[in-house]
Amino acid sequence: MWAVLATLAFALQTPSEGGAAPEPVTAAMAQANKARVATRPVYKSGPSPDIPEAVRATGAHGKVVVSGVIGADGRFTETKVAVSSRSSLLDAAALEQVSAMIFEPARDAEGVALSLPARTPLEFTNAKSEGKGGGVLRYGCSQFARDYDWWYATWPATEHDDFYYLVLGLSALSTASASGRFDVASFGKGYEGFEPRWKAAVEACRKAPQRLFIDVFKPEGDFLRRGAAGR
Repeated sequence: MWAVLATLAFALQTPSEGGAAPEPVTAAMAQANKARVATRPVYKSGPSPDIPEAVRATGAHGKVVVSGVIGADGRFTETKVAVSSRSSLLDAAALEQVSAMIFEPARDAEGVALSLPARTPLEFTNAKSEGKGGGVLRYGCSQFARDYDWWYATWPATEHDDFYYLVLGLSALSTASASGRFDVASFGKGYEGFEPRWKAAVEACRKAPQRLFIDVFKPEGDFLRRGAAGR
């Protein structure tokens, strides 16, 4: 289960009495009670941010930030996309999955449940997803090429996703490890030429779609295999 990170601001929703339906929670109501919060909401359960098959086929992936209100009943409501993934399909999947999350609500000093405005990021990635075809040990070349064809067509050249930065970090680590020197200069050498190697891996995977990413992108793929297998 992916960790769900929430940046929260807080406010009160008055609990209903006599079994009556609670009044609709509004962002203004939630915002009004930030000063009353004694304990913050805690994520309890919900679906992992797995990429739907229809979205996976497009190569769309990345991070979506959803904002809304965590009510006194622990439900995320009034949701909207605060930061888009630049895929309407993926944004819609994020809204659906956030709406299914359950939280232990925030409470005031007397233990009364409060409704609070909240923002939560969801990362959708085939390289780490628990779903079909997901996980770095199963990350196939066909999907890798599809993912980064979409990324390069959608985002400016200066923007990269979390998986890119993860492997970039491993590149620096492997370079430093090979030299036996773990200083700034050694790590810096690991960054040199990384972008052309990444794009070359996309092309290599396009030509050999049956292979795995970790078998194409070396030596970082070996680090990923050892790390994933050891969990």
